[in-house]
Parts: sequence; structure tokens; C-alpha cells
Amino acid sequence: MKHLLCILIAIACISCNQTESPKPQANETLVIYMAADNDLKGNALLNVYDMVEGIKKDQKVIVFMDKGDKNSYLMELNKENGTAIHRQVIKQYPDQNSADSHTLLQVLKEVMERYPSQKYGLILWSHGTSWFPAPKPKTKSFGVDKQSTMEIHDLATALPTKFKYILFDACLMGSVEVASELQNTTDYLIASPTDILTTGMPYQKILPILLNTHPTVEERLKEICKTYIDHYKQKEGRMQSASIALYNLNNSNMVQAAMQKIVVHHPNTKVKAANVQKFHKEADCI
Repeated sequence: MKHLLCILIAIACISCNQTESPKPQANETLVIYMAADNDLKGNALLNVYDMVEGIKKDQKVIVFMDKGDKNSYLMELNKENGTAIHRQVIKQYPDQNSADSHTLLQVLKEVMERYPSQKYGLILWSHGTSWFPAPKPKTKSFGVDKQSTMEIHDLATALPTKFKYILFDACLMGSVEVASELQNTTDYLIASPTDILTTGMPYQKILPILLNTHPTVEERLKEICKTYIDHYKQKEGRMQSASIALYNLNNSNMVQAAMQKIVVHHPNTKVKAANVQKFHKEADCI
């Protein structure tokens, strides 16, 4: 990884009685939480390079990364003078369990204190296995840190504010069950109901869309879906693989009502697993 620049701290001693000036509030801030203390750590570094490539002049992204070193890092990614790559370490943490909801809460509260904003977007980056409780075999949860995973309910409870959108760069998080669990934590959810390849989101392509605040959030997220699909359509073989779902969670009650109606009206319906399209590659998982 390229050298991380040390944070420069300017201390102004004006008066002991003078209160600190309030921090300016941004219109919108993007936070990326990377739980990479697992076999994806190499992909995490590559994705950070792609993120920097996607950031334009006067734009910045706040990234938390735990990739299994002695320390985890909170970084600000931006472009100095609009061109030079700048990765500023805002804070170093001791060894963290990034798949623990308390760590997620701690990091997000730190970001919101340092970067006040009218609204926030959140990208959650790691392994994902959807909504079944952890730590059962083939658990359905978000994040992997060694042997730890985070249940979706715990994730939802840890989010300290309502986000404008949450994007999962993790497998299997685009299910109705996950959307239902997160309905009070975000206006929009964007995620794949199937596998996401280890190369992940094409950040050099999607960040310019996410950070352009002129279109509405929904318009931007629709464009993200198209860009993601188009990116992997250009690949060949097993790399030509992508699916994505966009939920407006302000309408999630309608989805829940429709699902409940199906269940109530078909209580004795039996489904053969062999006839159901598989969500990922393991033969006994659907």
C-alpha cells in the first residue's frame, strides 16, 4: 500500500476562556466501513486505490479500515489541489473487532463528531451472508473478523443516525429480510441478493456518481446499479457475474404486507430446494 500520510495537527493557543468555533456542516458525507480482517484484505487495498481514482476536486470520502494489522485506521481520502492523491490518517485504533456492532457504533460516532453533515451515506464493505442469525453454520450476517460476525439486527441497532442510503459491498445483502431489518435506519438500500465478486464495486466509476450531489439520491443510486451491471457485463467467463437491488425503504411496509399475504394464503405450500434458483455456489445453499 502507498505510504499513509501522517496527520498534521495545528494547535492554536488563543485563550483558555474562548470556546472552540463550531465545525462547518457539510451538505452530504460518504462513510465507508471496511471490515477486512479476513481473506479479503488484499482486495480492500485495491478498492482503496480505486476510491482515490474516483474522487474529484473538492471531494472527500471518510474510510475506516481494519485489515488485521496491529492498528485500524480512520482515513480521509481526497485530492490535494484537485490532482494529488491524499490519504490522511485521522485516527489510529488499537486492534479492533470490526465485525462487532460496538466497534461500528464507535467509528460512526467518531466520524459524525469530526465531520458534521446534514446527511450521510454509508458503504458497508466485507463478507456478507444476509439475515439468518450468527453464529450458526453458514451464518447469515454481515462482516467477518477472524471468527466473529455481526447479526443484521445488531448492525441496525448500532447505526447512530438515519442514513440517506446504505450500500453493501458484500454478498447476499439484497434480501427483503435485510431491507425489513434496516427500514428505520436508511431511506435507500442498495445491495446484491446474490454473490458479489471479490473485486467488489468499481469505485473508480461509482464514486463520481455518489459524490455528485446535484441529482437526487434515488437518481444517483439507479445510476450506480446500471454502472455496476455494465461494468461486469464487459468481463468474460466467471467474472461476468453481477446482480443488484435498490430498495426505497420508505415503501418497505408495502413489501412486507405483500409477503405476509403470500404466506397467509399459502400456509401449507412446500418448496423443493432442487427447484429453487441458488443464491451462491454451494450446492446445499439457496
